[in-house]
Amino acid sequence: MRPNYPSVLLELLSHQNFLDMQFVLDPKFKFQVARSIYKGMLKFLSSEYNFDYVVQPLPVSHFSAQLENEKTYLTWQPEIDPLETTAAPDYYIVYTRIGNGGFDNGVAADIPELKLDIEKGEIYSYKVTAVNKGGESFPSEILSVYNSGNNDKPVLIINGFDRVAQPAIVETEKFSGFVNTLDAGVPDGYDIGFTGIQNDFNPSSLYVSNDAPGHGASNANYETQIIAGNTHDFVYVHGKSMKANGSSFVSSSNEAVWDDMLNLNNYKLVDLILGEQKKTHRQKKSFELIKGPEFEAFPGKFKSAIKNYLNNGGNIFVSGAYVGTDLFNDPMDSLSKGFAKDVLKFILAADHAAISGNVFSTSPDFSSVYNLRYNTEFNDSIYAVEAPDAINPVKGAKTILRYTENSFSAGTAYKKNYGVVVLGFPFETILIVKQRDEL
Repeated sequence: MRPNYPSVLLELLSHQNFLDMQFVLDPKFKFQVARSIYKGMLKFLSSEYNFDYVVQPLPVSHFSAQLENEKTYLTWQPEIDPLETTAAPDYYIVYTRIGNGGFDNGVAADIPELKLDIEKGEIYSYKVTAVNKGGESFPSEILSVYNSGNNDKPVLIINGFDRVAQPAIVETEKFSGFVNTLDAGVPDGYDIGFTGIQNDFNPSSLYVSNDAPGHGASNANYETQIIAGNTHDFVYVHGKSMKANGSSFVSSSNEAVWDDMLNLNNYKLVDLILGEQKKTHRQKKSFELIKGPEFEAFPGKFKSAIKNYLNNGGNIFVSGAYVGTDLFNDPMDSLSKGFAKDVLKFILAADHAAISGNVFSTSPDFSSVYNLRYNTEFNDSIYAVEAPDAINPVKGAKTILRYTENSFSAGTAYKKNYGVVVLGFPFETILIVKQRDEL
């Protein structure tokens, strides 16, 4: 006798269809389509065997990790699935990591907040999952805190880098494909399916053999290699440098800030991680008309929160590959350009400003890090930066770093009634730890 078990033959996408491939290379789509398949199979089994189903919750959002009375105070919000009422969480599990160790087995929380004991002098990192009878959600981003033991206000590290995306798409009558030199995309965590960049962009190029597969053919130099993407754990990297400089720090997701869950005036410095965050268009224009683009670095409410903080004498450190591109890319968006010039004190000089990743200091304040290098190569440790921004200072700011190969301005600083430092490349991709700490 053969056992009866559920199975499905799913024909979902075609590797010969360019639009299909735009979806299949998008990490968000991969999650959404996998979840929809899971829901369909679950509902079939529920109908077949007459039981009530419960769908696994979505990951939580609005995560924040603060210090309160020498404890960590964690807060978050459940993410409601608008298509499935059973997916609401019953409780949560909070996982803790001390230093660079592994995460523990977690503790349960019945409500979306938790206070935990910590020791001074150690970095504590946390991730949260939502749980119900259907299972456990994917984990949240990882946030960290550190209590140095001094009484100064802490630094707030904001994780503004939650983008995951497919590579840049170019489609014309005679040229179509994924152009990694424009934008290599961002894997969710790690990519195990990348073989190499596309090399045949001619839509008329036909399949000849496996050695000459035609339109869409790619290189094979990365076969079997793991490629690092957005690990959602860059707060820890920034935090280690804060610890090296004797500063306590706390951290937060970007949505917790722009939805007014935190008062920025409570922090002596804001460190905004933008990584490869930028406004990302959807695969079909009809989708974009309904939902708009995703992953904008500085949404309207975020700009307002930062502006108000700086007008009250605050200090901010911003780093990201598209920090200028995202504010200047839309010629009709005068508010974003005004925010860059009037608040952050820079203008965009060039995108794709450098290839080598080498940077040198032009300021005596950074004499100890006269030369540094950020990552430009695919590897399994840190994502590659393919398109850093060159940014020029305006309105009293000055250039503090330049790209070695062309002397384009790589970083600017302003200090009068408030303080701003902006880098056109991501801080966490600087390869030498000591240089990150000194910078």
